[in-house]
Amino acid sequence: MRPAYRGRGLARRLLDHLHVRAAATLDGRGVSLAPRLRALPWAVGGSVLLRRLGLDVRPNDLDLVTTVERFDEVAAVLADALGPGDRPAHDTHRSHRFLRFSLGQGPCVDLMAGVRAHEGSSVDEWHHDPATVTHLGGVPWSSAEDWVTLYSLLGRTERAEALRRHLLGRR
Repeated sequence: MRPAYRGRGLARRLLDHLHVRAAATLDGRGVSLAPRLRALPWAVGGSVLLRRLGLDVRPNDLDLVTTVERFDEVAAVLADALGPGDRPAHDTHRSHRFLRFSLGQGPCVDLMAGVRAHEGSSVDEWHHDPATVTHLGGVPWSSAEDWVTLYSLLGRTERAEALRRHLLGRR
């Protein structure tokens, strides 16, 4: 049975790696991630979520969110499959926890928890709430509403507005 998400190419390949029933492995290491992540609070978001919702975006990475409290456990599963993650510096976004895992020459997997945006002396935060996750096709998906907030926080106003329009169209 195929996962219940839209899109082709990168989004499909990345999600196939995480799909609960997928036999695919990451990086040829024989590690199936989804069963190992199943008991942990995590969800797919970002451009892959937008693509699943039918928005016209081309994902170039896979954004995963988790809680600050369980970040190390999720990161350990990803590190076992992908190797150690790194934490690139950013001027305005300083999440409590963030790691980027490389998939070789291709896309990357970004894991984040407790996202913070600094503007002057002001700091705004967003935290993943597992209660807002929807499971479709064995994949936990962040809510579109959460990503409106997150994209706004990160200064990605075009994406936030596209999601707002999408949500208004559903009502």
